[in-house]
Amino acid sequence: MTPDSFTTHPLRPRDQFDAWREWYRPVFDVVPKNQLGDQFPAEIHLWTLGGLAMSRTIAAPVDVLRTKRHLRHDPIDHWVISYCARGAHSAVTAGAELEVPARVPYLWSLGQEFCTNVPMSTGFSSFWRAMRSARSRRCWMPLADQH
Repeated sequence: MTPDSFTTHPLRPRDQFDAWREWYRPVFDVVPKNQLGDQFPAEIHLWTLGGLAMSRTIAAPVDVLRTKRHLRHDPIDHWVISYCARGAHSAVTAGAELEVPARVPYLWSLGQEFCTNVPMSTGFSSFWRAMRSARSRRCWMPLADQH
């Protein structure tokens, strides 16, 4: 399978972050965690098969937001399993805060507002299942014991 890919590498350094933010804009807002320099090298590879998708992302640290505006304009309500290879991954959603250690997959829903951070310039993988969520209040769930 050949993935659909997007990379900021061939773009002018000053245009890289805006292009990255625009690529995600229909579903998320992307906010830099640190002062941006002249460049924002990033890439995503997305493999799809029917109602399933898997992505692999490499980018600098960012906050990712899904707001009520996103839910109104792009009401996808899929479940996502995410995995961050390095660095703890934290999120705030449905009034709860969660911190997931590196190398621990977790399950979350695009049917809820959330704010999460992608901690490091590292690989971040997600597996998306196109299905309606139960809209449970606990929409982030580690898939492994956090001991």
